[in-house]
Amino acid sequence: MDGKVRALPRLHLRLRRHRDDVADILNASDIFVLCTKYEGLSIAVLEAMVMSLPVVGTDVPGMDELIEHGETGLLIPENDPTACADAICSLLESPERLQRMGEQAQLHVRTRHTVDIMVSQTEVVLSQ
Repeated sequence: MDGKVRALPRLHLRLRRHRDDVADILNASDIFVLCTKYEGLSIAVLEAMVMSLPVVGTDVPGMDELIEHGETGLLIPENDPTACADAICSLLESPERLQRMGEQAQLHVRTRHTVDIMVSQTEVVLSQ
C-alpha cells in the first residue's frame, strides 16, 4: 500500500472559507474525501454526490446516513489514514467501480435528499 500511495500524484490544497468555484473543483475531481470525527448532514458530501463523485468518508453519525458503503462510496474508521489511503487507491484502481459508485451517489441524492423530502422531514421533527 505504501508504494501505491507514493505513486499517487501530490495534491496541494489551499483552504479558504468561501469559494465561488466549488462546482468547477468537484467537476475536475474523481473522488470526494471527508475524514471527520463529527459531522451532521454534510452539505459538502451532498454537493459531491450530486456531481457523481463517490465519497470516502469516516463512519460517524451523519456520514453513515449519506454514504451507502460499497454503493455510493466507502466508509472508513475514523483516525485511520491507512484505511483512507486504501479506500482511495481501491477506487482509483477500478475506473468501472468509481463510475458506478458516482452514478449511484448522484441517484441517491436525487431520490432521497430533495428539498421536498428534507422540508417534510424537518416538519415531522418540529411537530414532535
